[in-house]
Amino acid sequence: MTRHLSLFLLLFCLACGGNSDDSATDNGTTDDGTTDGTVVETELTVVSWNVGLAHGYVPLGAARQPHVIAALDTIDADVICLQELWTEDDREAARAALEARGYNTHIHVPEIESEFKSACQEDLLLALKACLLEQCPETIGTDGMTTCAVDKCPTRVAPLGSDCIGCLTKDLTEHLDDIITRCIAETEVVPYSYSGHNGLLLATKTEMTAIAGVDLTASLTFRSYIQATINTSGLGDITLACTHLSADLSVPYMGEFSGFPEEQSYQITDMLGALPADTPVILMGDMNTGPDIEDIQIAAELADNYQQFVDALWNSHLLSQCTWCPEENTLIGPGGNDHIIDHVMTHGVDSSKVVSTRILAQKVTITNADNEEEESNLSDHFGVQVKMTLTATKASE
Repeated sequence: MTRHLSLFLLLFCLACGGNSDDSATDNGTTDDGTTDGTVVETELTVVSWNVGLAHGYVPLGAARQPHVIAALDTIDADVICLQELWTEDDREAARAALEARGYNTHIHVPEIESEFKSACQEDLLLALKACLLEQCPETIGTDGMTTCAVDKCPTRVAPLGSDCIGCLTKDLTEHLDDIITRCIAETEVVPYSYSGHNGLLLATKTEMTAIAGVDLTASLTFRSYIQATINTSGLGDITLACTHLSADLSVPYMGEFSGFPEEQSYQITDMLGALPADTPVILMGDMNTGPDIEDIQIAAELADNYQQFVDALWNSHLLSQCTWCPEENTLIGPGGNDHIIDHVMTHGVDSSKVVSTRILAQKVTITNADNEEEESNLSDHFGVQVKMTLTATKASE
């Protein structure tokens, strides 16, 4: 009798499920494992790293490259955004290393119009060469030549024009005389450095959908962002964006704005206006802008531009350490301020549990162009790792 009564009561309770949806079980849990009206949590680890493989500009690029690729094997993250993979060889090496570990990868190759013509006037290039020979002859044929040209010979750089500078910076590992010969001859001309590539690679452990490469208005160096969607258990779709915005360079500005800061500001406005507002978004990359944090001696970089993210309710999960660190990084050297310009930002999610860590700050032993061993950082930027518990409330149906 007791068994029959218990069974009757159980059936009665199941039949009187109140306002529960048909997809809910007797404990209020839906078929996808979440509970109506309750908080859903998703663990996600995100890494952003500017690898600094700007050959001919950031020192020791060729010597560092194998160490950079090897360092990718040490990253354990759900999402990875890499910047400054400027050459095809470097991009493919990074892609192969990540795909060998099971990552899905995407590289966006911009479509840029080119012309077949002489990119530079010979007399202007010879004047630049003469300045280099006078001001810093020891840098010719080394990684320091570009910095010398910008710092010591700005009046010789300014009249060259974007087509010429794009040609000069196509391959900075060439000897100066070879660069001059190539750029005064008729050649395919792209008015951007590194043949107009954006240097980006986005990698995820889960499948990416809705992948798009979006180009931004820029000068000297082409700028884009890679956008994609991943699906997370419980929280659903999350939009990812991987980018590298314009830097405030000392080279003469040749774009359509009043300078590099204004160009970057426009890129931020354009990008934030285009990213979706109806799904959670994670934005990663070298933004070349960051806040002033006096307590830890972090200086602002284009503070008004960083404020655009703040005003648009983006949450940058800031480190307590710099990512651009002149005193700590062998590839920058002493002098200058510490900055946090590499970011992992979120919008539209409650990231109440976040642990931010600076990574990839170690030194390695490399063999330089003189066949001598020396200690070097992996990149002129340190990486950012953010482990976050993304939370959202599943609405009752």
